[in-house]
Amino acid sequence: YGEFQTTLGYDFGDLYYALYSFHNYVGVGFYNTGEPAIFFNVQGTQKYKKGTYDPESNIMFGVSDNGTNFSFRNLMSYLRLSITGDKVVSHITLKGNNNENLNGSMYAKYDDVDSLSWYDNITQVTTLDCGDGVELSADADNPTEFWVVLPPMEFSKGITIVATDINK
Repeated sequence: YGEFQTTLGYDFGDLYYALYSFHNYVGVGFYNTGEPAIFFNVQGTQKYKKGTYDPESNIMFGVSDNGTNFSFRNLMSYLRLSITGDKVVSHITLKGNNNENLNGSMYAKYDDVDSLSWYDNITQVTTLDCGDGVELSADADNPTEFWVVLPPMEFSKGITIVATDINK
């Protein structure tokens, strides 16, 4: 449940908009084309959460015609890694092999939220911070899962994933 009010001084017509998680919010306004857009950050470092993704890293955009009932959709995608072994993982890094942009500041047009564009602080590495470490399962039928939030994209030349042992 949430209450919304207009405080930004922009008139977007008869629709109301919302962004989740507010942790990623940068602002709303008009991009250089004059079209209304919402600006947000894609996190470069995410926190490990057992069995799911870091909720502060997920980004959803909602629209409502009454300001009460919002229809949200994910702007991001999820990568689930299932890993087995006898190590304790301190962090996992991901990098596209074609230098794909993985995090930084983006914007989405209000009328076309599937059209995401980068505009600032762009980097090509995402890190999943496992805090004090996550012990891997040795059971191939029950691997340890790690979830990472990423912008939707194709890794045209693959992706490099490095899981670092806490003892290194």
